[in-house]
Amino acid sequence: MELFPVSTFDTEIFYNGCKEKKLIFQKCKNCAHIIWPNSLFCPRCYNNNFELIELKGYGSIYTFTIFRVAFHKAFKDKVPYTVAIIELDEGPKLVSNIVDTPLNEIKIDKKVEVVWKSCGNTFLPKFKVIS
Repeated sequence: MELFPVSTFDTEIFYNGCKEKKLIFQKCKNCAHIIWPNSLFCPRCYNNNFELIELKGYGSIYTFTIFRVAFHKAFKDKVPYTVAIIELDEGPKLVSNIVDTPLNEIKIDKKVEVVWKSCGNTFLPKFKVIS
């Protein structure tokens, strides 16, 4: 059993970008705030004039946890696995997994880069430690 992301209004732009291995976010044309999740209005200035931008896929680990017991049967063959909040260099924070990295190298503030992993008919952004 595998779990797949469900696209909603809040995530449609993001997951459409993932199909092309791109991190696509809304950016307010008034105050330049990068918005996540998507919104009808900017949470900083309440403007509703946006553009779509592609982020580079670099950031750092803001916080993380290592699961050694699967919380759902779809993850039982993946333990241990790491769930992290990644603070992207451009500002937004994104929940994802740390992959392709020994567990002892995963630390807060470590630099990471996006790694695209296939998931059904799309790709998901995961991250690996680079320094």
